[in-house]
Amino acid sequence: MGVGRLVIGILCAQLALPALANGNPLYASLAEEDRARAAAAVQEALETLPSQQTRHWTNPDSGTSGFVTPQRTFKIKSGTFCREYQEAVVTPAGAEARVFTACRRPADGFWIMIANRG
Repeated sequence: MGVGRLVIGILCAQLALPALANGNPLYASLAEEDRARAAAAVQEALETLPSQQTRHWTNPDSGTSGFVTPQRTFKIKSGTFCREYQEAVVTPAGAEARVFTACRRPADGFWIMIANRG
C-alpha cells in the first residue's frame, strides 16, 4: 500500500473508528495509531475483498499487526449488505482472533460491527 493510500485509509478509518471500535475487544489495548490501521484494514477488506481473501496490516513502530478475512456476505431483510469476518490482532504481548459481523451503513457506506462471536 502506498503512503498516500495509507494516510487516506487511516483518515477514513478514524472517521469510522468509534463505530468499529465500539465493543471490539481486539482494540481495547491498542494505541490510537494501531486502532486506526486496524479499522482501515477492516473497512478496506469488507468493501473490496472477496470472501476468504485476507487483508494484512502492520505498524512497524509499535510491532503490532493484524489481519481481516471476510468469511461470507449476505443481505438482511432491509436490503443492507452484511459480512461475517475474522479479525486478528498481534501485539508484542500476544495474539487474539475473533469472528464478527458487520453491516454496511447505507448513508455513507461504512461497515459497522453489529455482532461479536468471540
